[in-house]
Amino acid sequence: MKHVLAVLAISAAPAFAEAPASAGLAPVGDIESAKVISVVSSIPMAVDLAAYDLAEQAFAPSIVIDYTSLWGGEPATMTPADLMTSWRGIVPGFDATWHQLSNVSATVTGDTATATAFVDGRHWIGDQLWRPVGNYL
Repeated sequence: MKHVLAVLAISAAPAFAEAPASAGLAPVGDIESAKVISVVSSIPMAVDLAAYDLAEQAFAPSIVIDYTSLWGGEPATMTPADLMTSWRGIVPGFDATWHQLSNVSATVTGDTATATAFVDGRHWIGDQLWRPVGNYL
């Protein structure tokens, strides 16, 4: 694989400046929700880079995984370590993966946070593409 050189140019207001109301930007939410969204948003990149230990840290101690629309069966409650073991057994079988999130949102109430995201998972073997999409809650 060749290395890629990227140039990123961003036009933005000065650091910490308040965007004027006329800028047309939607409110960005509160800081605690932003922290949760940041953690949730890190999961796809960690998985695509095979950084499963990093991805594991993003989950609560107990999680419910519902892949019934893909595989049938029943939803399963497991630990993040169990989920990563599962993903480690599947993802490296592909030549490449790219998981993209959109519409990520979070709600924080006290010490509890919930997040949702639309996930577009792309998985290649040769020129064959498997693309499951759906909502993660």
